[in-house]
Amino acid sequence: VLTRSDDVDLGLDDRSALANQNKADLFLSIHLNSSVGRGALGAETYFLSLQASDQRAADAAAVENYVGAAVAPAGSDDCELQLLPWDLAQSQHLAASQRLATLIQEELNRELDLRDRGVKQAPFRVLMGAAMPAVLVELGFISTREEELRLRSPEYRTQLVETLVRAVGRFKVEYETGTSVAAGAP
Repeated sequence: VLTRSDDVDLGLDDRSALANQNKADLFLSIHLNSSVGRGALGAETYFLSLQASDQRAADAAAVENYVGAAVAPAGSDDCELQLLPWDLAQSQHLAASQRLATLIQEELNRELDLRDRGVKQAPFRVLMGAAMPAVLVELGFISTREEELRLRSPEYRTQLVETLVRAVGRFKVEYETGTSVAAGAP
């Protein structure tokens, strides 16, 4: 289920709520990154945690949460107040979320030869409400000319989607069988 089919803003809480309403097996929040610094490249994948894995992860979550709050419904509670209950709800999916993030990052690095920015943890509001394994994927930097040009290509976007599908397929097999599936396996 896609949260939207056109370029409209949708509140961060609404995205995970839609996944919950549809009883999704997992939640992928797909983003494009931006940086004021020159030359930022690569993909990174996050899973939810109250403690960010590093300062960059904390800063990224703060920016995403702030921008997302701009489209939150009027009267929404403060992010800080809601963080703890949702983090506890997501805690039962922590290991699965971390594994999904790792599989996605592995596939992106291997298939698309992207700079590996790693798997990180951060308090992203969009992940808080998900009652299933949930990750946020930054697929590249639109602020870097090289990556912007790649991201404008329909062929490259198709490769990104196919890569995400392979990672989700690996996760599904592992989840259902309780075994690890090597990269490149069906």
